[in-house]
Amino acid sequence: MLNKILLSLVILLSPTLTFAHTRLKPSTGILPRSTNSGIKSGPCGNLPASLNPPLLTGGQQLLVTWEETIEHPGRYEIYFSQANDSNFTLLATIPDVQGGAMPHQYSTTVTLPDVNCDNCTLQLIQVMTENPANPSLYYSCSDMKLIASSPNPVPPVIPPVCKPD
Repeated sequence: MLNKILLSLVILLSPTLTFAHTRLKPSTGILPRSTNSGIKSGPCGNLPASLNPPLLTGGQQLLVTWEETIEHPGRYEIYFSQANDSNFTLLATIPDVQGGAMPHQYSTTVTLPDVNCDNCTLQLIQVMTENPANPSLYYSCSDMKLIASSPNPVPPVIPPVCKPD
């Protein structure tokens, strides 16, 4: 009887144990490419970019929300790319707060770069530090288009220098 109970618990808990680790959640301006929280290949799990990403304003503040589904020590890093999932720049680093009921819910506000781009990506990386020499990483991405809030500055006109004859 005890074996049947243990087997039932293992079967019941197996989906929870294999649920994965972290993922972006939909919020204002954020539509994740995937709801999979177990993407281990960067930069965005080899998933194609969204066909109709939301249009946002460069320089605006954006609330980013995500959840951790399996507890690990470490941190979260939020990056931005304005070039098709390449040349990411760090926007924020957030510590992974341990304890409490799972899943853990997180949010932070980032300021988007004030640029024009049609193929921008916001990337969340969970950096798990159980093995500091070789941390495990999980990825989640969201696509967007940005329109700069201020026009690109016009270079000043420099008058020609007149040389004496």
